[in-house]
Amino acid sequence: MSFPSLFAILFARAHLPRLRVFGQWLPALVFALVGLLGSSMAQATVYTFNGAAVYSCTLANKVYTCPTSAYLAEYDQVVIADGYTVKVNNNVVTGYNHGLTMSGTARLIVTGDLNIAAMNPANLKVTGGDFDVGATFSAGSIAIAMTANVKAAVIQLGTDDVTITGSLISTGLVNLSSDSRVNGNVTGTVVTTGANVVITGNVTASSKVTLESGSKVGGNVDTGDLVLLAASAVISGNASVNSARLEQWGKVTGTIYCKNGTARNKCDCVTNNSGYKLNTEDGPRCESPLPKGPHHFLITHDGLGDTCVPEKVNVRACANAACTAPHYTAGVSGTLGPFGEAFTIPAGTESTDVLGTRIASGAATLGVTSAAPADLFATTCLNTGKPGAGCTMEFIGGAKLLLSVPDHYAGDKVAVGVAAVKQSDNQKACVPAFKGVQQTVAYSCGYSKPKSGTQALSLNGTALACPSGTFNIPTDFDVNGKATTALTLSYPDAGEMALAASITTAAAHGNTTFKTAPKSFAVANASAVPIRAGAGFKVEVRALNAANEVTKNFDTTALNNASATDHAVALAMDCPSMAGAPGDFSAPGVPFVAGVGSFTATWTEVGKIDLKATLARFLGSNLASGGSTRTDTASCHANGKVGPFIPAYFKVAQVDPRTSYYSGEPIALAVTAMSQGGTATQNYTTGLGLSEAATLTVNKTDGTAFAPSPGSLGDAVIAATAFENGVAKPKPVYTFAARATAPTQVRLRAASATVTSALPDTAEQAKPFIRSGRLRLGSRFGNLRGPLTIPVMAEYWTGRSWLLNDEDSHTVISSTSFAFTLNPTGMTLARTFTPSSLTLAKGTASFGLQLTAGGPGRADIAVNLGAAGEDNSCIAVGMKPATTGAAIPWLRPLNTACSATIATDPVGRATFGIFTPEQRRIIHVREVFN
Repeated sequence: MSFPSLFAILFARAHLPRLRVFGQWLPALVFALVGLLGSSMAQATVYTFNGAAVYSCTLANKVYTCPTSAYLAEYDQVVIADGYTVKVNNNVVTGYNHGLTMSGTARLIVTGDLNIAAMNPANLKVTGGDFDVGATFSAGSIAIAMTANVKAAVIQLGTDDVTITGSLISTGLVNLSSDSRVNGNVTGTVVTTGANVVITGNVTASSKVTLESGSKVGGNVDTGDLVLLAASAVISGNASVNSARLEQWGKVTGTIYCKNGTARNKCDCVTNNSGYKLNTEDGPRCESPLPKGPHHFLITHDGLGDTCVPEKVNVRACANAACTAPHYTAGVSGTLGPFGEAFTIPAGTESTDVLGTRIASGAATLGVTSAAPADLFATTCLNTGKPGAGCTMEFIGGAKLLLSVPDHYAGDKVAVGVAAVKQSDNQKACVPAFKGVQQTVAYSCGYSKPKSGTQALSLNGTALACPSGTFNIPTDFDVNGKATTALTLSYPDAGEMALAASITTAAAHGNTTFKTAPKSFAVANASAVPIRAGAGFKVEVRALNAANEVTKNFDTTALNNASATDHAVALAMDCPSMAGAPGDFSAPGVPFVAGVGSFTATWTEVGKIDLKATLARFLGSNLASGGSTRTDTASCHANGKVGPFIPAYFKVAQVDPRTSYYSGEPIALAVTAMSQGGTATQNYTTGLGLSEAATLTVNKTDGTAFAPSPGSLGDAVIAATAFENGVAKPKPVYTFAARATAPTQVRLRAASATVTSALPDTAEQAKPFIRSGRLRLGSRFGNLRGPLTIPVMAEYWTGRSWLLNDEDSHTVISSTSFAFTLNPTGMTLARTFTPSSLTLAKGTASFGLQLTAGGPGRADIAVNLGAAGEDNSCIAVGMKPATTGAAIPWLRPLNTACSATIATDPVGRATFGIFTPEQRRIIHVREVFN
């Protein structure tokens, strides 16, 4: 240090007044500087973006560009005028005392996160404008209302209710807190709401929309998966979905459009747990999405037919000239010639098989007449037997055999109907053939859908190998041409089969097809238990016949190769009397291989469930098949055969936004049992008996254990009964082993006997700093009648010294916790607490004392930080008045004057009418340096 600077310091020390504060001598200059800086920082600055220059921001064409918002002090306000844009190239996080005003077409662009969640609602004055946020927009830790459009990568509103008049547009998640209201449209990838949310406009989400209990959408919804949770979630418009799940009293007032199609009067895309029946006033009503309009009919046939027996011809309603999907499914009708057979293609379907019978032999032309709607007039044909022949079909006369086999379940035994017919001589009627005659009928079989197989068809108990085997049986025909000889059929596999019959001596033949569906499905959990909520688990579904044997021809690839439809199996929960939240169940459809399908399913809740596999209208027939793990009607969570499901992990988060706690101070936590997908498991609750005790542990911030540990965690056990709807709120206490320990950041983790799996990075959010703290009261001298202001401050140990804890704005001490010991005892004091308790702000607070009677004297002031009726300060026993404990013992300091080991309550002193030499100016100081 140079001599002039040393001289300047010595001069300052010699000629400036000096004050004694908390036992230390400090030049008054220091207090002057602190006062000046503190005064400057406490004043609120209003930054107005209206064309004027703004600190650190540049202006071009009404657009302000600001590199950061770090220049904003605690009480600063931002005003963006109509027509101006402010762009901040960073994150923006506001505090309670910040303010934001926008109106008209004002615009705020933030390239990172924008978090206004903690702002005082009185300071948020947004009556118009736009927010454009590059990352996450957060609002609503305190209830707010504003008028603005919001565009962000993620929109997070909560935990308090929010009212926004404007549109919300996100490229990702939109999460609306309970009781919020959006007067506009909402767009995102995933849109979720809390309870009782109101959206007046439309909701568009490419992936999923989930509405909690009591939530309402006034417009239309367009999404992939729609979930209306119990109870009374309502969509007043239409809903276009891939799938929908309606829980108790959930309803879509308009029409549900199944994007993948639905059969007429069915809701194939809806899981209806609403309690309202399909196609009723409150129940779901579904349709397929409509092409623009009909174009023409396509008739598919094999080019060759027999007289007097029904011929199967397929008629499709095409929506375009090429007759490519999607086809027209709004419902059409017509008459198929030359048969004169009326047909209908119901709404929700695209084609139908028409059975037409022709009497006259020879060539005939197929076509559609009397079509409705009338503009569906054209006809094209696909001749599969003779390509290029178009709509021409050749009919062959002579005696024919009519065969009838009902569609049935695999393995069941059914009767085969046989009749003989022929043309009349004038070819105007069909009459019986072989009246009263016995003929030997030869039967053969063939695989249709799939095109091959391994199982034999049985006629009258005799196995008939397909397609090479034959079965001959003498058959008596009555006067009506009907066979009186009994014939029964059984086929143990699934699919569509062909049965042919012929009489060689009479050149008569006939054939038919029939369908055999799986009799039932066996559903079994193929994964190890327990299963993590939200994690994929294997479910095996086997298609069985009447003898409980696997129907190997129930094979997705083989059926598809035969152009078969209507053979998809759906896997869902089978819980008719579920207790607790149903959660989200997903099991994407899978191919069946040789009669066995292996599903990978997920369920986001905990407990036990039953599963059911269903198949409707197998290959277009009226045969429906199903199977379930359920064996009784009791609650799924109690007696379900699949599970148990347990939480994937515990999320540990702080209830309040504090960054530090004192050693020995309870830490308010929320411990949530989570699914692997990141949602709370609401069934993890003591009321359902599904929760278990958990234990909290403390680790270093990287997740590893302390070695050795600087302290210990108390109240670390969370009882099973503490969990409600998946959440427990413990208050553990971390206490340093040494009274004065440097700040240490910890990471809190929860685990139970079963929930010990690896955690995602976002699971352990509670990472507070633990500080050794103490509360200090100052001492002051003053006039006989004061007033005197006694400082109160919270400090923490840095590892080298005690410093003001400017993060403490939460400590509250009631006025009844302060004890005043007066000397002389006859003096009286007026104490001023405004309000009735003292609250620290950035680690400091003060209160006033006023002498109102008596002569000079002093008042010793102690603060009872414990729970007893008397403080444990160093003031002599017997002289302490009764007080109310503040119950914050973690701020008791060590007072070496009376105890070197026990933390005692802090004491300060107010002295009235005595002036000490320390308050006089120092005129001359000589310092001698040897």
